[in-house]
Amino acid sequence: MSEALDFHGRAVLWGLRQLNQSVDWWDRTLTPVRDEVTVTLTSCGDSSLAVDGTSLTLDEGAYKSIWNRRGQQPTVDPELCDSDKTLARHEAKFLLEGVVACIEDRNRGAMAVNSVRTKTIANSKLHQLVTAARAGFTIPETIFSNSPKKIRGFAATAGQGVIVKMHIPYSWRDASGNVHISGTMPISDEDLKSDRSLKSAPMIFQHKLKSHSELRVVVFGRTALAISQSRPVNSKGFVDLRWEEEVVATEYDVPPILKGMCLRFMAAVGINYAAFDILVDEDGGYTFLEANEAGQFLFLEEQVPSLPMLDAFCQYLASGSPDFEYRAGSGLTLAQYMATDDATDCRELIARHWRESDKFSPFELAE
Repeated sequence: MSEALDFHGRAVLWGLRQLNQSVDWWDRTLTPVRDEVTVTLTSCGDSSLAVDGTSLTLDEGAYKSIWNRRGQQPTVDPELCDSDKTLARHEAKFLLEGVVACIEDRNRGAMAVNSVRTKTIANSKLHQLVTAARAGFTIPETIFSNSPKKIRGFAATAGQGVIVKMHIPYSWRDASGNVHISGTMPISDEDLKSDRSLKSAPMIFQHKLKSHSELRVVVFGRTALAISQSRPVNSKGFVDLRWEEEVVATEYDVPPILKGMCLRFMAAVGINYAAFDILVDEDGGYTFLEANEAGQFLFLEEQVPSLPMLDAFCQYLASGSPDFEYRAGSGLTLAQYMATDDATDCRELIARHWRESDKFSPFELAE
């Protein structure tokens, strides 16, 4: 389950077809604006599903893997009035979520990546930090709050300064057409002066940490692949490494102790896939920053071509096994997909979305 704007989804669809796998692709963003969805239930509980442009089914055991990647927000008729748009969007969202839950229920033996039932808890930054500490990670000194007094008190105890982050990334376009995307930012005493600002939106405040490097560790099944990223000599000083222009990336061999902590975290949350952001201090210790249950992974292969991210993940879905461990390559590479017409079409679609959309997700923009 993905969407036309999702580069990862389209690359993996291509890869699975190269591996001769049968795939049902469902872009939920096309409901209800284009596609019709109908679920029929009989009095004795028999059910059927019809979705335009797909062969999706509620048959028992129809799927071995269910990838709940992107496209969870329905698109409604733009000609509706604002209040009707809200109603239509809510109704479509509830139907789509129900369909996904039913598909999972009818495929109990299938591997869900990740289950619709785990998404809320998996994406909670508060729950992530509590769970990471129990899994053995060090975590940053943190406060979740909208209390001006407690936030200022927390900031006063930070020797290296304080950073602030949102519970989920947010983006918007201003009146001049400029795009703004939220990220992790340092804050000053001046930023903390307004009681109204601090009280209006509960946010995440953490003590700023010194780091040697930052890891992106992608774990699926029993496979863990990673890169180490360090700041360039001419660093612009961004707290959020994603905004640096020339990050130095190298392949990182994930040691058993780190892999074990990641797997314990995932088992506690109930997920089969996660992309971890982990800070490495000057002594080699690991500090958990966050884990994204549907996070990006192909940029690892883009930055370090020797990492077989696309091949490994396609084999993982094709296996249908939560215990999958990548051993032998099939020959699939991201470079091969990048040379296809589909990849070109996807990049052009994303570029047009960047120019023309009123509001959009920073996840797609990060592609």
